[in-house]
Amino acid sequence: MGAWFLDSSAIVKADVQEPGSAWVGSLLGAPAEQLVAARVMGAEVTSMLARALKGLRLTPAQHSVAAAAFRFHFYNRLIIIELTPLLVDAAMTLAEKHALRGYDSIQLAAVLAAQQVRAAAGTAPLTFVSSDAELNRVAMAEGLAVDDPANHP
Repeated sequence: MGAWFLDSSAIVKADVQEPGSAWVGSLLGAPAEQLVAARVMGAEVTSMLARALKGLRLTPAQHSVAAAAFRFHFYNRLIIIELTPLLVDAAMTLAEKHALRGYDSIQLAAVLAAQQVRAAAGTAPLTFVSSDAELNRVAMAEGLAVDDPANHP
């Protein structure tokens, strides 16, 4: 059975209807030990939803439902990779190596760290799930299996 690392651009699709929403929603039905995310996702997705409300892409009611659903997933359905000095150092290296945005480098460092732990434990490797084409390209260059929710309309 597979295991997935969800980045912010992917998990937001579970709560805001976009291409790939049904597929991401189905992933969230997997056992929690198979779903991994970085702690920074909390700030990133909350920001995405607030900006969608401000930009009138979500109504207040839609925002309220999406924000509550995200918080449920974040606190109850995901193994969270914490932000540590070692993770920040790895993210800095990745940001410099690939010219990544800050949070993208943290997401990538988190999935690579989680992947190392899983490999040492002999558990299934993670598939990196993201809708960010540039980040997906870099993740593949770093040796990760990648899946884009847009490939699952």
